[in-house]
Amino acid sequence: MYNNKALHFTAVVWNFKYFSKDLNMENDEDMGAEFNKMMLSKYKSKGRRSSVQVERIDPAGIEITFYEKSEGEMKRLLGALSKVQDQLFLYKRLNKSQQSNVQSAMFEHKCKAGDIIIKQGDQVHSYDNNGYFGELALLHNDKRSATVKAVTDGCLWALDQKAFRGIILTSNYKEFSKKVDFLHSIKLLEALSDDEIAKLADAVETVSYKKGEAVITEGEKPDGMYFIEEGEVEVKCTQSNGTEVLIKVLGAGEYFGELALLERKNRAASIYVSSDKFFGAKLDLNGFERLLGSCQDIIARNAAAYKGERINLGLKE
Repeated sequence: MYNNKALHFTAVVWNFKYFSKDLNMENDEDMGAEFNKMMLSKYKSKGRRSSVQVERIDPAGIEITFYEKSEGEMKRLLGALSKVQDQLFLYKRLNKSQQSNVQSAMFEHKCKAGDIIIKQGDQVHSYDNNGYFGELALLHNDKRSATVKAVTDGCLWALDQKAFRGIILTSNYKEFSKKVDFLHSIKLLEALSDDEIAKLADAVETVSYKKGEAVITEGEKPDGMYFIEEGEVEVKCTQSNGTEVLIKVLGAGEYFGELALLERKNRAASIYVSSDKFFGAKLDLNGFERLLGSCQDIIARNAAAYKGERINLGLKE
């Protein structure tokens, strides 16, 4: 049922030992850097606040083979993925449906001791029943830069080039392009260059909330700021008598949560979703300090105006 031919694939180790030669540090950090570098070179902006054109792969033109798996085979596959999932930069960014498609497209590749899994290139890495390899060449659609040789008999789970590019790259391209277009629409970020917007797009996390949910709770330690893509939120503060008062309502294209990050203080207000749904992007503290340096003056001015609104309502700064 599973293909055992030499293929262009990426693989997750299940039950064998191997060593590799000239493996160009295919780990999560480097894969992320490679993907970002590629995206920066692929998209072209036609001006500020304009649509960004990103090279896409049309999945409709790619025939992807899906493999049925027994309960035992699926358990082995999920077990192998669970060991390395946090390190698989492109895979972990997929939603559950997309990850399920990837799992269905993976096949078991049996190996004998001495088999050359991937050929090229001096031994720098060895793995024992844990790890993954082969992504960089598929990412760039390029020749292999490493040799991977099985040390013992065993098997691994593989994903061929069509499935890798048709599911994983397509999904990541679309998500990245969507984030870039959204961030270009936010007035606060107008001062950022295309390069800075692209880095910000990679740093933000897509978030969603339901009506009535608290995105931020007054008094809690800050962990990020938020940009609103769709929906509305209410900003509320607690009065001395314990009741909450409405400060303002924020909508698409606006942002919140930056004041606590700027001043390194606990949250001064609670943020509740007032619309039926809320979609946005969250930037953590590290990304805020690293990527929004050129926006700090604007944020500080807006923070001063917000404090004035609080004082007018008889609240503490």
